[in-house]
Amino acid sequence: MIVVHGGGKEIDAALRTAGIEKRQVEGLRITDQATLDVVVSVLAGAVNTRFVAALNTAGVAAVGLTGAGRLVRPLGDGPAPPDGGRPGPSISGAWGCRTPAPICSCCIH
Repeated sequence: MIVVHGGGKEIDAALRTAGIEKRQVEGLRITDQATLDVVVSVLAGAVNTRFVAALNTAGVAAVGLTGAGRLVRPLGDGPAPPDGGRPGPSISGAWGCRTPAPICSCCIH
């Protein structure tokens, strides 16, 4: 089992704090480099860390992973966004054990 999490509301709040306008087309976030920097910070940092800590506190062995590590890699790009930006990749975990449960942020960069 691999849990892949998002964090849209926290990303939106961090973008507002950074003074970066949120861009979406047909429900898809348009991700330029400045937005990607915020997304990685929020997902791989704050959200993933809190999620893993909560699971560990509840007695579930979990470890946090991001697309920056070698244990998670893109399988290929998802559908192209309708108005620029980067396509979202499909991911594959190279995690071969049952515990701890890998908790992965949904950004590969």
